[in-house]
Amino acid sequence: MGTYSHDKRIDGLADRLVREFTGPDGGEADPHHIVEVVQAKAHELDDAPIQDFVPLLAEHKAVEELRGQGLRRELPGGPEAPVHDAGGDIASGDGVPTAK
Repeated sequence: MGTYSHDKRIDGLADRLVREFTGPDGGEADPHHIVEVVQAKAHELDDAPIQDFVPLLAEHKAVEELRGQGLRRELPGGPEAPVHDAGGDIASGDGVPTAK
């Protein structure tokens, strides 16, 4: 995949995360900071053997870092789903299926 396409996908990712993240108090998060975090995480993956997955991996790493800084992600249609350990039950509302 070419650099242009890769950069375009990273730019799109940054734009989306700017829309989805709010500050710790629910106010607006600094959009420049979010863009910097996304670009830094993508840059860490410059030498990844399969570049097609860089935007997905960069998103995972950026979201993790932004959450660690106290920012909150508000997904369209409702608040962010909490992160859960494996072994839960969908019926209990934790979103992880178990065998019945």
